[in-house]
Amino acid sequence: ADALIGVTGDIVTNQPITNCQPGSVSRNANGMGTLTLAELTITAADNCAVNDTTATPLTFDCDTPANQMITHTVANVACLKAECMVAVTVNDVTDPTLTNCQPVSVNLDANGMASLTLADLTFTAADNCAVTDTTATPLVFDCDTPANQMITVTVTDAAGLMAECMVAVTVNDVTDPQLTNPP
Repeated sequence: ADALIGVTGDIVTNQPITNCQPGSVSRNANGMGTLTLAELTITAADNCAVNDTTATPLTFDCDTPANQMITHTVANVACLKAECMVAVTVNDVTDPTLTNCQPVSVNLDANGMASLTLADLTFTAADNCAVTDTTATPLVFDCDTPANQMITVTVTDAAGLMAECMVAVTVNDVTDPQLTNPP
């Protein structure tokens, strides 16, 4: 899908010819990805010397779509130019992190039920770009739940990368039993 998209200069003189191949870049732990001209697979030819090669953009952040187009331009000594588009895949290869997963306790109510929400749990989630989804399971407990239970917290980033941590939960039955129909 890469193609010569535009040529400017004197039609009487030969313009440079470029051939651009797709490339890729991975974002680092800070969410940034950078390419150099040397990392791009580009072939430029001319009947005279090619003396200038540029490409833009070469820096990608978390707001950059995964499928990006770079404009590559070459110029010869006669200032004739040729451009082609380079398809670049911007990858996020850094997993999110989950730390500081703190234990929690919950008391069963008079009906023998208890529930937690994500807001009841203490943990620290981070990603080089952004965490887009957070889930935890189980969050509902009853009389059949063992007193010492584990909750799995999972965070996911926009690239679908995940991290998990386990939160220990103590399920307490604090309601005294009641006698019905005493003798």
